[in-house]
Parts: sequence; structure tokens; C-alpha cells
Amino acid sequence: MSIETELKLQISPEKIVDFQQHPLLQTAKQGLTEKWLHNTYFDTPAHDLLAAGAGLRIRLIEDRRLQTLKTGGQTQNGLHQRHEWEVEVSSDTPDLKLLPKFMRIKGLSRKSLQQQLIPVFITEFKRSTWDLQWDNDTLIEIALDQGQIRTEKNEQLTLISEIELELKSGSPSALYQVALALQMDIALTLENRSKAERGYALHHPPEIVAHKAGQVALMPEDNAETAFMTICWHCLNQLQANEAAILQHNDPEGIHQMRVALRRLRSAFTLFRDLIPKSTQAVFYEDLKWITEQLGIARDWDIFYLTLAEMATQLIAIDSDYDLSPLKQTVIDLQQTAYHHVHSVLMGQRYHRLLLQLGYWLTERVWRLHLNAEQLLLLTQPAIEFANRTLHKRYQKLQKKGEKLSILSANERHQVRIEVKKLAYGSRFFAALYPSKVTHQYSQKLSQMQDVLGVLNDGYVADQLCQKAQILPDSYLHALLKGWYLHQYALQQQQLDADWQALLTQKIFWQKPNP
Repeated sequence: MSIETELKLQISPEKIVDFQQHPLLQTAKQGLTEKWLHNTYFDTPAHDLLAAGAGLRIRLIEDRRLQTLKTGGQTQNGLHQRHEWEVEVSSDTPDLKLLPKFMRIKGLSRKSLQQQLIPVFITEFKRSTWDLQWDNDTLIEIALDQGQIRTEKNEQLTLISEIELELKSGSPSALYQVALALQMDIALTLENRSKAERGYALHHPPEIVAHKAGQVALMPEDNAETAFMTICWHCLNQLQANEAAILQHNDPEGIHQMRVALRRLRSAFTLFRDLIPKSTQAVFYEDLKWITEQLGIARDWDIFYLTLAEMATQLIAIDSDYDLSPLKQTVIDLQQTAYHHVHSVLMGQRYHRLLLQLGYWLTERVWRLHLNAEQLLLLTQPAIEFANRTLHKRYQKLQKKGEKLSILSANERHQVRIEVKKLAYGSRFFAALYPSKVTHQYSQKLSQMQDVLGVLNDGYVADQLCQKAQILPDSYLHALLKGWYLHQYALQQQQLDADWQALLTQKIFWQKPNP
């Protein structure tokens, strides 16, 4: 058994010549080698292997046949790590007797599984490889794959044009370094799907939906540094999981959840700033702000459109002469322009370079290079102790900012909103370290505050959007919108006071640190 570690990148066919002529490849320890690979993937009709997180294939290379089983592992930020068993066979069909004895599929005996195996899909591609000695300890195989994935009967196919950077020895962080070096000159995008995943998708295309964060899988024995890395990877996974919902469906919830992922990541940096200084994030911090702003433009139009739709429903119920259709169409057009821009951003090199930089920063733990011995020791403190101290610090800051909340200015109230978000994200980051009942209750109170403060902020954003939609300040339509938002403001202001008191009286779930 071995653990396969590789970084996958998509490359446009038009850029392949540029890639093949890249100076990095000219320094390869071993020059270009080429071979054609024909792989047949097997599973049961019910796809039991897929359900078990396993992939089984027979690879034909010239006159040799290799049986490969891949199981478990993980994929994050383009980095694929899986357990792999490979053995040479003489048949075109798998021989399960050669698999590890502990390999079991729930509900199926090995004999039953063998009898049910059928070809599911085929990958055929030319593989060009170079062995790159990155440094004294690191050897990386660079592979360019060009070909196709097709169903066994050729009903469906998808093309392959990708680069795989496979770690033969050394640190996984070097894979990101090589990718960054290539991407300086060639347009490349991260690929989180394996060829097997794309093959199965030919039979059953996955449902494209927006992805919420879910709980971060922290463990009681984790130290602060491990918790930080786990949280950051979790945020990056959510960020990329929402790309498809935007690129394929223009899903407003995809935009929203992608922005949530970015805010969570930036909040993680803030929460851990006592351990990991902001200066260590300089290479990508401005790009994080930039991508958040680009997505924010589309999100603002989404919210504005929902407001208009709600207004239209209520106004028509009062008087059928009210017609917001022309304005709604204007907003739809502006929405589409914003989404078109988001598409170009998500397919662009600045965004994917940001992901590669974050991947390198996390796998290499770059912040350690900037810390002294005492600071490095602080990274090893138990995560639960760090969480108690950090959450209480955010709580105290929120209390101070929220004093006399009902009479604060719009800008001051927005600062309270930011503090609520930071405490909310922190509470959810560390939730697995505490009893679920108490964390859930506290999280609900914070969510209620976020919702109310968000509605109060919508009116301010709407003023800016009215200008972009060319709604004149002295127009009847502008007065109508202003009246609507003033009404919502009055309702939410009353709710704000109640939710604030409910939050202050809710028992905190973390242990208050000693003074």
C-alpha cells in the first residue's frame, strides 16, 4: 500500500504548447517520456464501490495490465491524497482475491462483489511525464494528460486536459510551489475532481447545490495550531464547493455561501492573530479582500431584487396599479452583469493563484518562519484553552461596542454587526469542543442578531444601488423604496433591542478564563 499525493490542475488545450516549452520542464531530472493509458473502471450496477469511497480499475499499458484500488483519503484545494494498492494481473477484469484482506464492502461478500462487477466507464489519454528534482529532498512527477473519459458504450464522454503534480518524495507544499511557478506564465485552474469522479458523473451527474459550512471537525486533543489549520481548510473547502453553483446555475445562494466562506476564513485569521501575526498573510491578504468585494457586488443585487419582489407582492395586494416590473427588469439586467463578472473572476488566474498561495501557506505552515521559540510554544497549547480565552475576548469586545445599541449611528451599528459575526464564526469554529446543546442555543441567539443587523444594513446598501439603477432621488419610485426601508428599519429596531437583551442574558458556553 502507498499513499498517493498529487495536485491536479486544468489546462486549456490552447495553452499546452506553452506548458511544454516552460523553462521549468527544461530543468527536469528526467526528460519527456510519453505513453498511452487505457483504464477501465469497474463497479456493481448499484455503484457499491463508489458508495464505499473506493475506485477499482484495470490499466492497460502496452502489453501489461495493472489492477489498482484507491480508497479513503481526502481532496482539498486541488490536493488529492488517497490510499492506493496496485498489482500486476493477466486478465482484463479485476481479481478481488488480490485485494487487501481487510477490504470489505458493507452488505456484500467478496464473492458476491466479484460476481457483480461490470465495466462502468473508460479513460483513454496520452500521458507525458517529466521528473523534476525540486530540491535535494523533493522529487515531483509532472504529468500532462490529454484524452477523454467515456461510458463503456460511448453514450457520453468528457475531455481530459490536465496536469498532475505527483509527489514522489518530500513535502506536499512543494506541489503548490511548482504549480505557482507554472501559473506565473500559463493559465491554470485547480481541479478537485478525480478522473473517476468525472467518469461516474457521466452516468449520474451530481446535483449542483450551494454548500453551507457544517461543523468543523476539531478533536479534544487538538492543539491551537492544528485547530487553526483544520478551520482554514474547512473554509477553503466550502469556498470551492460553491463554485459550481455559481458557474453552472447562477445560484444566489452559491454567491452567499461563497462569501460566507471568505468571511469565515478572514475571521479565523483575526481570531488567531495572537498566535499567527497578520504580517505572515501579506502575500494573499489583499486578494482575499478583493475576491470578497467582487462577490459582494452580485450579492447586493440579489438582496435588492428579493426586496423588490416582496414589495411588488404586497403593493399589488393593496392597489393593482402599482407596477415595479420595469425596475425589476433593470435590476435583473444589473444582476446578470454582476454574475458575468463573477464568472470571469472565478475562472481567472488571480483567484486560482490565491487558492494556490493559501494551499502552500497552510501545508508549509509558513507562519512558523516568523515566530520565535516562545511564540512557537504557544502554538502547542490545547485548542480548548485557546478557544476559551479567544471567545471571551470577542464577547467582551462585543459588549463594549454594543453599549447603548439602540441609539448608535448606522456606522457604529455596523461595527457591532462585524463583532457579532466574529463571535458567531468563532463559536461555530470551536463548537465541536463543547456540548452541542449549549453551543446550539448560543449560536441561535447570535444568528438572530446577525439577521436583524443585516436587514438594518440593507437600507444603507439600497441607497447606493438606487444610484446605479438610475433611480433619481426626487422620483416617486425612490420615495416608495425609502418608505419601505424606513418601515423595515422601524420593525427591526424593535426586534434588535429584544434580541440584544436575549444574547446578553444567554449563558456563555465556554469557560471564562482566569484574569
